[in-house]
Order: sequence, then structure tokens, then C-alpha cells
Amino acid sequence: MSKEKISPVYIDEDKNVYELKKPVYKKPLFWSTIFLSVLSVFLVSIIYLAGIYANGIEEALKSNNVYYDQRDKQIHRLDTDEDSPTPGNNIIETKTFGEKVIFDEGTIQVKGMELSEGKVTVAVVLENNTDRTSSFNPKDFIAKAGNERLKYSSLTEIIGLDSEEENKKVSPNSNAIFFLNYDTPKNNSTDYSMQIGQYLWK
Repeated sequence: MSKEKISPVYIDEDKNVYELKKPVYKKPLFWSTIFLSVLSVFLVSIIYLAGIYANGIEEALKSNNVYYDQRDKQIHRLDTDEDSPTPGNNIIETKTFGEKVIFDEGTIQVKGMELSEGKVTVAVVLENNTDRTSSFNPKDFIAKAGNERLKYSSLTEIIGLDSEEENKKVSPNSNAIFFLNYDTPKNNSTDYSMQIGQYLWK
């Protein structure tokens, strides 16, 4: 014979029978409701704080003129308008491809830009006329197709570079010839330009 749980009862003076119920705090539903409420508040707080944090990161990137592309998981520079007062637009002289810029320390010449084997290739000649080693980072150079800044891919040395690291070195009183390679533009423009320092070749 199965056993049935008998709830406690109370009989008053008039012989009325009342079932005694558990206090609310002793019922499982009470604690389940409280737990779910606390969990909901916690999750909403986490989502809110994550949104603030993500927005803060995005604003910090924008303030440094860069953005994060989720497609390739890379940080890229933002394209800037011609009137924007960013360092990339502080051009003091414009040259045509093939012209040299002459300094006391040497010369820089961008011989040309062209699309070759799926890359935009830039031919550069540097002359170091000093008794000191000069160095540069090719990622600091700005190659564009129209208004789109091209993504740097690699450097192909022909002659004269001493370092295998990111910063390239040119020995004293020597020349360096190399190609800078960039990804093809998304806008399919062939209006190429190359900026080194405050000089622009196009």
C-alpha cells in the first residue's frame, strides 16, 4: 500500500478543519523566483558594462584615427578627408613619380606604382649620404588608391638594406632599392599616390 504524505491540519473550536500551509520562504518557488531575479539583474549589468567597455574602446580607436575590422581581425587606419588636420595630410610638397626629394642627408625617390601579380607595388630608392646608419619603418609610408589607404603587405629588397626586422636600415654613404607591396584596393581605383613623411608622389 502506497504511503501518502498527510499535510498538517488545524481544528478549531467549531470542529472546522484547516490545512496548515508552509510559510512562503519555505516554498521552493519563492527561492527560485529570487534566484532568477538576481541572475537577471546580474546578466543585464554585465551586458550593460560590456557595451560601455566596447564603446569606450571604439572611441579610443577613433581618437587615434584607427578602427578594428572584425572580418580580418586587424586594426586599420581610417581614411581621412582632405581637409582633416591629421599628420597624414600635412603635405609640404607634391612630386610626380620618378622625381627625387633631396635632403642634406640624402635623397628619396618613388619611381612608380603599379598593379603586379595581385599586389600594388611601389618602387623606392633611398640614398644615405651621411656617416650614420639611417633607418625607417615601411609601415609609416602611406600608399593610396584614390581616397582608400592600402594595406601594407611586404617589402621586397633589391639592394642596400641591412635589417631583417620591421625597421629597415641603410648603411652610411650607400643606396637602397626596394619594392613595397600592398593589397589591391577595394575601390578598384588606379589613381595611386605614395606619401613618405611630408612628401607626396602621384
